Amino acid sequence: MNKMEIIKAAFTVWGRKFFRVTSLTELAGELGVTKPALYRHFPSKEALLNAMYEYYLDTYGAYIKPYIEEVLTAGDIVQGLRILIRTMTGFNFRNRYLFIFSLVQRHGDGRACAITGEFRRWGIDMPRLEALEGKGGYPYRLHFALASQAFFVAAQFKKCGGGVM
Repeated sequence: MNKMEIIKAAFTVWGRKFFRVTSLTELAGELGVTKPALYRHFPSKEALLNAMYEYYLDTYGAYIKPYIEEVLTAGDIVQGLRILIRTMTGFNFRNRYLFIFSLVQRHGDGRACAITGEFRRWGIDMPRLEALEGKGGYPYRLHFALASQAFFVAAQFKKCGGGVM
């Protein structure tokens, strides 16, 4: 067992319960190891959550980066917005527990507010993307699109009895 295996298992185990319960005992049981074995890789649950946050940001950034230039050079704002929404939705469908984690982070401890800085770190041209706000507004429409995604994913979980989709 390595750090990456623990991180990925944590997304799955804790994501099943929408991260309401983040028990290291439950995670250790899922991995078939003891809690002290987890502590050999992560000194605390907070350290594991920080590693999960980094993994989420790196995975998300790597996924959307190739599409950002396409968004920025789209023929019009609506076309660019469609590309962005399709890209983000695609990521979220492929990575449902990472999506749930992102929602929890966005509404939890606030670290997700630093996403613009993370985008810059990944080489995504945020000033150009933000400049589109005055031309029809990505942020306003994007917030609506993200809220719609969150509603859809929550509806799918409810439809499946709160279990795995």
